Amino acid sequence: MGSPAWRASSCAPPQPPPHQSRGRRRRLPRRPGRGRSGDRGRPTRSLQSWRQTRESRQPMPGQWAKDRRIRVESLLPTTKHRRGRRTARQRAALERPSSYLVQGPIPDLSSVLDGAPVVLDVGFGTGEAVIAYATTDPSTRILAVDMHTPGIGDLLAGIEERGLTNVYVVEADVRPILTQAIPEGTLMGVRTFFPDPWPKKRHHRRRLIQRDFADQLAACCATGAVWHIATDWPDYAEHIASAVNSSIYWQGGIIDRPADRPVTRFERRGIAAGRAPIDLRFIRVLP
Repeated sequence: MGSPAWRASSCAPPQPPPHQSRGRRRRLPRRPGRGRSGDRGRPTRSLQSWRQTRESRQPMPGQWAKDRRIRVESLLPTTKHRRGRRTARQRAALERPSSYLVQGPIPDLSSVLDGAPVVLDVGFGTGEAVIAYATTDPSTRILAVDMHTPGIGDLLAGIEERGLTNVYVVEADVRPILTQAIPEGTLMGVRTFFPDPWPKKRHHRRRLIQRDFADQLAACCATGAVWHIATDWPDYAEHIASAVNSSIYWQGGIIDRPADRPVTRFERRGIAAGRAPIDLRFIRVLP
């Protein structure tokens, strides 16, 4: 059997086209300390290292886990500390020193709660209702608590523009303030207008107004204090009536809209979406 022509000559064997292969492709050597995706820069980690990192990321009580498979048995947050985008008016109000912005996660409210009657406003949004009530009743101090930084900027700007002296703003979660900063029997009234409804059923446990919250709030309220709530979600209104009335410290339910309640931005948004506002009023009673 004759030899191929290229063996009889001094020429090199012909090379196959680039799209063809005569065998298994040769792998490039991996970089030291790199994993299977070496060129993409993902470092390799042992199982022990991965477990240690995962354990170090275990959330503390009151915090959320990045891994959704981890469940934390703690007080569920009803809202996040949202900073959001700010307008020039909001930024200017937040950057200016203000004697009406009470600082600290657990602020010292002794100067606010001493003297005149105090009404607590929980979740004031952009502060429209707070400004309206403070203007019509300057003898009552309003303690406004929220976690939405742009809304706090709006309220501070409104306070300065109208020269109000009876509004104090706290940027914090209201629940630690109730248990650690407000003495028992101090508040003469509470307002909670259009809290986050958490409409999905699996999120109902995150709603602010629950039985335990009503009990905490009752400890800070004087006998006869009025808790005024407004929402535009009918199922949330039913939930509120059931949760608050289950507490032995409150009595009340759904009422007609009071003539003096201002229209807020969230209320206008709900009306535009076809949702009618519902008002509820509860009275603090002796057990």
